[in-house]
Parts: sequence; structure tokens; C-alpha cells
Amino acid sequence: MAFFRFFAFELLCGLVLVQTSDWFANPFSFQQLLSWVLLAGSLALAVHGFGLLHRYGRSQGDFRADDGSCHERSFSLRTAPMYSSLLLLACGAFLKSISLVSAGLAVLTALSLCSLLSQKSGRILPGRTTV
Repeated sequence: MAFFRFFAFELLCGLVLVQTSDWFANPFSFQQLLSWVLLAGSLALAVHGFGLLHRYGRSQGDFRADDGSCHERSFSLRTAPMYSSLLLLACGAFLKSISLVSAGLAVLTALSLCSLLSQKSGRILPGRTTV
């Protein structure tokens, strides 16, 4: 799982760095406005996810006495907004300047985030669990 997380963050950093020259170019075009809406949605989901982690992410009692079990549903409810935020960030950064390089980086970022989410939830496809 650490590989997919590392890969997603590296690709996302690369996508943002590739787009830095066009970040504020033509600010009132439809493409730029849509990009800002996606980036604002990413920020809102990140704030919501951090709130959920702060509210429900604390360990109860002695940490060493914890058996390591985690309720899968509560875990996915806490982490899904964070990974969705990264996905919206990738889409918003991609729309800043659409090119073949940015499209490839955005698709690879989305694939690595989806792979990470499917491994975390134990599912490969919606409705199917791993064997």
C-alpha cells in the first residue's frame, strides 16, 4: 500500500509542477473556472476528512493494549474523503492546462489512488471482495 501512496503523491506533485506556468493564465475561461471549482471541492473534502480524523480517529484507552483491529466501515468513512480530495486536486490541476503530459500524469494519479482505495477497502471491483 505504501507504494501506491508514494506513487500517487509523486505523480500529483509532478502534475502540479508541470502546470505551474499556466496556473493563473486566462483566469475567467470556462476551463479555469471549472478547475477552481474542483480545487475548492478538494479543499472542502480535505477539511471534512481532517475533521472526521480528529473526531473519530483517536485511539481509545492505552494504545499498546489495542489489538490492532479497526472497523473497516469507520476506517473507510474517515479516509475516503481524504483520497477523494486528492482525486479532485488531480482533476483540478489537470484542467489548468490540458496536454498529453498532464493527461498521463492525471490518469496515473487516479489509477494509483483507486488502487490504494481498493486495497484499503479490500475490494477490487464495486460489489466484489477479494478472495
